[in-house]
Amino acid sequence: MQILKQFSTRLKIAFCILLTFLFLIKSEANAAETDTISVWSTLMAENLMENPSIATGPALFSYVFATALKGLRELYEASDDSRYYQYIKEIVDANLYYYEDINSLPNFDMDYINGASLILFVYSQTNDSTYIPAIDSTLKYLNSMPRTPDGGIYHKGASSYYRLQLDDLYMIGPFMAAYGKIFDKPEVYQDAVKQALLFKKYMRDTTTGLMYHAWYDGSQGSTSGCTPYFWGRGIGWVEMG
Repeated sequence: MQILKQFSTRLKIAFCILLTFLFLIKSEANAAETDTISVWSTLMAENLMENPSIATGPALFSYVFATALKGLRELYEASDDSRYYQYIKEIVDANLYYYEDINSLPNFDMDYINGASLILFVYSQTNDSTYIPAIDSTLKYLNSMPRTPDGGIYHKGASSYYRLQLDDLYMIGPFMAAYGKIFDKPEVYQDAVKQALLFKKYMRDTTTGLMYHAWYDGSQGSTSGCTPYFWGRGIGWVEMG
C-alpha cells in the first residue's frame, strides 16, 4: 500500500485538470465549437499518454488516474482512434495482478473498484478470458464488504464509522452495472440500482433536492443521520455514476 501513497499527491494535483478533460469530452457532441473542443480533448489526452511516470505501479488503484482513463475511453469511442484504446489496454494488462489479488487487501476501499471498470471495458473489446479472474475477484471483494440491513454498502467498511458516502456510487455503480450487462447477471445490475435508490432514500434533502455528503448508520453505534452539509464534488460523483 506504500506504493499507492506515492500516487496521491501527484495525481490529486492533476485532479481538476482531468475532470475538465472529461467535461470537454462529454461536451463534444452538443457543442457548437466541436472542432475547438476536439483539439483541446486531444491535446490533453496526448499529454497524459506522453507522461510515462504517471502510469507506473498499480495505476488503476488510483481513482483519479482511473477517472482520467475513463476520459480516454470516451475519446476513443468518439474518435475511433485506436491509440487511446491501446494505452488503456496497456495499463489494464499491467495491473491485472493487483485485481486478481485484491481480496488480500487488509481493508475495504471502494475507490479501487473504479479502475476495475476499465478491465471490464477491455474484456468487452477482446472477449479474452485472461481478464475474467481479475473481474471476478473484484466482484467478490465488492460483495464481501459490510452492508446496511437493507443492502447499502458501507464506505470503506467499519473504518468509516459505518456510513454511506456519495462518491461510492461512481466508484462501484458503473462496474456493477457493466458486469451485470456483460455477463448477463441481472442481480448484479440490480444491486447497482439498489445503491442509487438507497442514496436517494438516506441522503437526498427533500427541500433542495441536493444530496448530503454522507449518512451514518446509527444502528452500528455511531451518531445516526446525514452530515450537515452538501458536497459539490460528491454530487458530481453521483451524476457521473
